Amino acid sequence: MTKEKRHIIVPIDFSEQSTIALSQTYNLARMSSADITLLHVIDEALFSSVLHLFSSKEDQEELLRLGIQTKLNGMANDAKAKSGLEFNTRIEKGKIYDVVAEVAKEINASLS
Repeated sequence: MTKEKRHIIVPIDFSEQSTIALSQTYNLARMSSADITLLHVIDEALFSSVLHLFSSKEDQEELLRLGIQTKLNGMANDAKAKSGLEFNTRIEKGKIYDVVAEVAKEINASLS
């Protein structure tokens, strides 16, 4: 029987605090043989408040997701270089506390 891979979710909002939280997970991930998933949650209320900046909601969402994905990939690559660990990235939309719980359940995260 193969052992299921462990996952740790680190919510990322690109603040200094979330960057510090990410670096604090390295040893925990090593000790538990876990991959780390960087999760950015787009707040729906904030998202709706800036709708007028683009010609359509789809254009806005695509540009926003592209920018966030670029930043997440950069963080994941830097973290992998520093730690030697494996990283995944995800972008979801909703309320942070709901989304973290949903993603943790979906990927069977051992820690979040």
